[in-house]
Amino acid sequence: MGPRARGDYGDEAKSISAVVGLVSTIVGILGIGQLLRGGSSKAATSFLATADDPLNRIAAHFADLMRWIDAPVALFIDDLDRCRSSYAVELLEGMQTLFAASGATFVVASDRRWLRTCYEQEYATFSGAGELGKPLGYLFLDKIFQLSAEVPRVSETDRERYWRGLLRVTMDEPVDFAALRAAARAQLAGANTEGAVRQMVKSVEGDRSPKATALRQEAALRLAAPDVRVRTEHALAALAPLLEPNPRAMKRFVNRYGVERLARTLEDSAVGNELALWTIVLLRWPVLADALDARPEAADGIASAESGATVLLPDAGEGVDRLLRDAEVRTVFAGMGGVTLTSAAVLRCLRRDRAGHHACAASSATTRSA
Repeated sequence: MGPRARGDYGDEAKSISAVVGLVSTIVGILGIGQLLRGGSSKAATSFLATADDPLNRIAAHFADLMRWIDAPVALFIDDLDRCRSSYAVELLEGMQTLFAASGATFVVASDRRWLRTCYEQEYATFSGAGELGKPLGYLFLDKIFQLSAEVPRVSETDRERYWRGLLRVTMDEPVDFAALRAAARAQLAGANTEGAVRQMVKSVEGDRSPKATALRQEAALRLAAPDVRVRTEHALAALAPLLEPNPRAMKRFVNRYGVERLARTLEDSAVGNELALWTIVLLRWPVLADALDARPEAADGIASAESGATVLLPDAGEGVDRLLRDAEVRTVFAGMGGVTLTSAAVLRCLRRDRAGHHACAASSATTRSA
C-alpha cells in the first residue's frame, strides 16, 4: 500500500486505534514511551492524520520492538467477547494487517462461535460466500488463526485445592512434586508411541493423586517429544484421504490434533483414536460439530444416513441437512481401521458423559503466530 495524503485515513483510523492501544501498552510496560504516545482512539486518529505513512510506521515500530526484545513474545487478549462485534473484527484485522511479519504470537481467549458471528454480522453482504458446513465467519477465523482449541479443564483435585487456598483452609501435607515428575519421566522413557503413552495414562484413569497427576503431566510432554510425534504423524498419514486436499488443511489438522490430544491427557479423559476423526469434523465442518455438541446422539446414524437424514438433526439448519447427505461426511463418521465416530465416541471427544455433563466449564483459545 503506497503513501497517501495526510488526513486520508478516516475509516482506517477506526480499525487501527485499538491496535495502537495494544502496542502502546507493551511499550509503556517496557519503558519506551517515545515509540507511541497514548492508546486511545483519539490518539490513534491524531497519529494517522499527521504521519506520512502511518500504517507502515506502526508496523515498522513494532518490528523494531520485537528485535530489541530478542526473545519469543506472546500477547494475550482476553474478554474480547465482551466487546462490540465491530471492535472485535477491527482489532483482529488490524493485528493481522500490521503484525503479520513481526514474529509475535497472539493468543485470543474468546468463544470461537461468538467470533464467527461477529464476522458474519460485519460482512453480512457476503453471507452466501461460505462453504458447505463452514459458513463465512468460520472461513475468516481459519484465515486469521493458525490454531484453535479449548482450554484444558481443571481437575476436581486442583479445583478443590484452589478453593481451599482461597478460603485459607489448611492444605494437605507438602508433596515433592518434582520427585514425582522425575519418577514419572523415567517410567515413560520407554514409551515410544502414542498408544504406549496412552496406555500408561489409562492405567491411572480416575486417580486424582499427586502421583497420577505427575504421570499425566509428563505423558503430555512425552507425546510432544520428537520421536513419539514422528511416529504419531506417520500413523495419521492413513487419514489423508479424509482431509481437505491442500497442505494448509493437513498442517492445521496435525496441529489441532496434537493440542486436543495433549488437553485430553492432562484432563484424564479416556479418548482414543476417534479423537483424530472428531478433529477432522471440527476443522472441515464446524457447523456439524456445533450441531452434534447439542445432539451427540445423532452421530450414530450419520455413517449410514440416506436422503432422509434430516430426522437426525431436524432443527440444526445452516446446511447441516446437506452435510448429513454428503458422502465425505459419512465416510469420516464410518472411520478407518475399525474406529468409528459413534455417539459414545463423540461424547468422549466432547468430554461429556451420557447425561451431557461436562467435567467443568472451559473457555476456548485461539492463537495467531505472526
